Amino acid sequence: MNLTPHQPTTGTPANTGSPKLKELPVTFRLPKAGQRDENFGCSRAFYYAAEADGRLSLIRLREKGKTRGVTLVSTAQVLALLEGGK
Repeated sequence: MNLTPHQPTTGTPANTGSPKLKELPVTFRLPKAGQRDENFGCSRAFYYAAEADGRLSLIRLREKGKTRGVTLVSTAQVLALLEGGK
């Protein structure tokens, strides 16, 4: 029996002609400080500025009672923002 590792199947097809980007995730984590995200090449500061301007909504996940959590970015919102749709 040939088993392959589980890979998420949800995603948005990339609108680019690049064979490298076949499928984008529905959401992805905010890049670490000083780094850029691997999907669009945008910095953490770009996403915070876009949220402050109202052009983007970040998704914040945190357990009740905890001070730290995870911040996610919606791929569909970034695509719309970069295409000038919002």
